[in-house]
Amino acid sequence: MSRWFVTGGNGFIGSNLVTLLAGAPGTTPPLAREIVIYDSTEAPASRPIDALRQAAGARGNAPDITCITGDILDRPAMAEAMAGADYVVHLAASSNVNRSVEDPFFDHQNNVIGTLNTLDAARMAGVKRLVFASSSAPLANAAPPIHEDMAPDLGNPYAAGKLAGEAYCQAFSSCYGLQTTVLRFSNVFGPYSDRSSGVIPTFIRKLLASEPIEIYGDGSATRDFIHVSDICAVIAKAATDQRPSRGEVFHVATKAETSILKVATLLVEAMRARGFETPELLFKPERVGDVPRSFSENSKARQFFNWQPRTTLEKDIGDLVDWFVALKTAQT
Repeated sequence: MSRWFVTGGNGFIGSNLVTLLAGAPGTTPPLAREIVIYDSTEAPASRPIDALRQAAGARGNAPDITCITGDILDRPAMAEAMAGADYVVHLAASSNVNRSVEDPFFDHQNNVIGTLNTLDAARMAGVKRLVFASSSAPLANAAPPIHEDMAPDLGNPYAAGKLAGEAYCQAFSSCYGLQTTVLRFSNVFGPYSDRSSGVIPTFIRKLLASEPIEIYGDGSATRDFIHVSDICAVIAKAATDQRPSRGEVFHVATKAETSILKVATLLVEAMRARGFETPELLFKPERVGDVPRSFSENSKARQFFNWQPRTTLEKDIGDLVDWFVALKTAQT
């Protein structure tokens, strides 16, 4: 049992990871003795931390969950909070591609300087390993399926920031002996995404507000949609793996190509099946920085981590709609 430090632990992926580490009811025992969440925002009301504690406590093995409000740009504060950590998972980031296009300096501060600060704090804390949440974005302009051996082909400042973070992970391993692993996520969806800017949760929020889904272009653009439970499973495996890693890169994806129009159609069908009226789709001009096709190879992650992603997109989308509906009901 170990001490985990999670930047961005109150975010979408972070909330799911904390749930996994804490040993959610009906799933697995706790993977952590202590979990430190370091985030600039408060925990979302949709994540029942107290319920996690109580459920684990009923089994007699409750992890200690500490929430620290802090900024990854505040290096001294983060270094102090990270002291004694065994594993660091760096999730905190600015993940809005459109904002990176509009304000690349904001993106650089959060995604490059913030990552550098986190790596330096981990070096000083002497952690066993740092897992960096990267993205398939550095290869977004390359012909899919993209994979770890391909040269970067950058399409926007967000991609540049993630690639810089990957480079710093390798540099800190080489210079300071800090074990680092890079996970390039594809498009993640799942519960606790009520504050996420991802495609699927954004579409669901629009539909619940009786607003039309906005599709940029004709909807033929494709993405690789992966459930957050798959992401968290690989994070846990990557952090605790005993093999040396000098910024080793893994694509964490389904290797399935799904169009934005198909996702929108599945969501509309799911909403209508649950008694909701939905407006017509709204098609708008393509945006600067958007890529036409994107999906990733996943054989390296599957073999290395003995892992297999879910392949139930339609069911998972329906389950997520139910989660959003239940959340909206609880808030009204």
